[in-house]
Parts: sequence; C-alpha cells; structure tokens
Amino acid sequence: MKILAIVHRAYVGEFIKPGGLDRFFAFLQDKGEHSILSIEHPIFFKGPAVIRSIDKEGINVVKKTDLNCSYLPAVKLVIEFFFNLKFALSAGGKFDAIICADPFNLFSGYVIKKITGARVLIFHSADYADRRFSSFVLNRIYQFLYRLALRRADFVFTVSSRMYEKAKEALRARKDDKVIFFPNAPEFAKTPKRPHSRDSRNCVILVGYLIREYNYSQVLEAVSDSLKEAPRLLLKVVGEGEGVAIIKNIASSLGIEKNIIFLGALPQEMVLSEMANSDIGLACYARKDPWDFYRDSMKIREYASCGLPVIADDSTSTAQDAEKNNCCLIFRNKEDLKQHISKLSKDNEYYNTLAKASLSWGRENDGKLVFEKTLARIENYTHG
Repeated sequence: MKILAIVHRAYVGEFIKPGGLDRFFAFLQDKGEHSILSIEHPIFFKGPAVIRSIDKEGINVVKKTDLNCSYLPAVKLVIEFFFNLKFALSAGGKFDAIICADPFNLFSGYVIKKITGARVLIFHSADYADRRFSSFVLNRIYQFLYRLALRRADFVFTVSSRMYEKAKEALRARKDDKVIFFPNAPEFAKTPKRPHSRDSRNCVILVGYLIREYNYSQVLEAVSDSLKEAPRLLLKVVGEGEGVAIIKNIASSLGIEKNIIFLGALPQEMVLSEMANSDIGLACYARKDPWDFYRDSMKIREYASCGLPVIADDSTSTAQDAEKNNCCLIFRNKEDLKQHISKLSKDNEYYNTLAKASLSWGRENDGKLVFEKTLARIENYTHG
C-alpha cells in the first residue's frame, strides 16, 4: 500500500516528538509491504517543511524546504496547502491512502484525493478544541474545517475517549461507524519494563516538552514536603523548554537541587529506558489550554506500559481512563500530590498493586493490537 501522510511536526530540542502516527508508520515499516511519503510542516511555523520516505529500506529525508514566507498563521496555512498540492502531484503515481493529521491538512488531502483518485482518506484527529484560536475568524475557519474533515474523511482516527465521543456525536446523523479509537499507545512488547525486583520506589520521572505555563511550583513544593518523610526521593526531569529554568529557580529557592536530575531532551528509545528505570510517572499539563480537555496523554500510556504507577492532574481523559483502571492517581493540588507520592513510596503492597494494574492496562491498550485492527479495516476498504 502506498500512503501519503500530511502532518504538522513537533520537536523537543533536536529530536522529533513522536506521535501515534509515527508508531503506526513504524508498524507498517516493519511489515515491509507498505511505503509512506510524509509531508511534515513545523507545528509552530518555525523551521523547514520536511519530506520523508518510510519503507522497508529505512527512513530517508527526501527534501527540506523553507516556507517562512509569512508569520501570519492563516497565510502560512494557505502556503502549506499549495505546497502539499504541488509536491503530491509532482511525486507521481496514485496513492492508495492519504492520512492527514489535522483539519487544515485534511483539506489538502481531500483535494489531492479528488485529483489523484486515492482510495481512502483518513483524518487523524490528534487534538480538538471548542475554541482553538482567540481570533473569532480563525476559530470559525477551524470549526468549519474540523466538521468538513469529519464528513469528508473515509475514516477518522481519534486519540482520546473524549474526542472519540465528540466525533461520533458530530456524525450521529450521518455515518459514525467510521470513527476509530486510535490512542497514542506504544507497542507493549517493545516497551521496556521496570524490573519487578527493583527495590526503589522513590524515583519520580517527569517527561515532556517543558513549557512555561505548567504549575511547577505545585510539583516542586510537593516534592520538597515529601522529602521530609522520604529523604531519598529523586525527581528526574526529561525534556527541554522554558520550564527547565523555572524548575531550577524554584528548586534552588526550596533547597532541593540535589534531589533533581535534569536529563534534557533524549531520543525516544532512551526516554522509555529512563521510564523503566524509574518508579513513579508524573504527568502534569497547563490545564488552561483549550485543547487539553480532549487531548490524549502519550506519556501516561508509556508510563503504564513500562509498569509504573502514574500520578497525573485531571486535565486529560487519558488520566481519568487510567484512574478507572486503577493505575493512575489524580491530583488537584499540592496536598494530593504529596499524599500520592508518600503512599506509593511507603506502601510496597499498594505500589505493587498499582504497578500490576498499569501493566494490565498497557497490555489492553497495546498499540500493535490497535494498528492490526486499523490496518485490516483500511485494507478491506481499499480492496472493497
């Protein structure tokens, strides 16, 4: 199967921030029967557009093109549309499937499908917000394109349970069986596991792109308070961003610098390895962003697949799904967080119960199972 993918790409430092589609493409690559041509635009409009080829021979950068013709998002999106169209048509040959990772790209994919006669158009709904932009005009355009994407796509991949329900509700009067739950879950067998024999329960790991808006003071004050009962407590921070300097300043003011290790941005394989060599996974988000409510937390799924009990705020449906499966503890303030850390670090039986539940939930949400079922539906559709 020949696939065209059109996505917006995020980076952490020099490393690609992987998404659910990256894992799906790696799965297809392993099968050796599919080729993917990926058009990737920088998500924050900084940097070149990158064309990659992905097949059994490997992953290769075909072309890099600087499209920084405008700093106005609306104008940049128009420029990206014409770039997508021009490159897809110049690539030659028909595509069996086109996968687009947001409503703006889906519009490009829809036009390309009409011109080239591609068999299936897939909308990968990586996030959603009822009010995506502060600009009234941009938000109306976004909502129009999102609804258009749901209607025109042959399949809709939704990464969170909230987004899944939202998409099905929007399509209720039409065909809603094309909506597929497609979480950002790793392949369980390929995820390193925390050794059951590991004695430590004091290493907390925080992974992510560390933006300024996260409530670092709440996290670090909880860590500082927990040190009074667990002096060996260690916080590992993996990632880059403005938040690193903020964490260092707060840690210095609290006198807990020796209990924090900064590992910076790491390749994904090393990130998972660091998770498996930790004890507790911590996930906190900005909360105020309008897309947080519908987002899927990849790190929560990765923590669980590594066998770590998770502590998370209540901003994502992933955290609430994990809580229902008894592997995630929700915190809403500093006291909650402190109590959860204390309970997990002190009570071995309690810790092991949550760790076992994490592995069970990770196995149930195995990315490979999701990919196998999804691929079967796509192939049936294209051959039908």
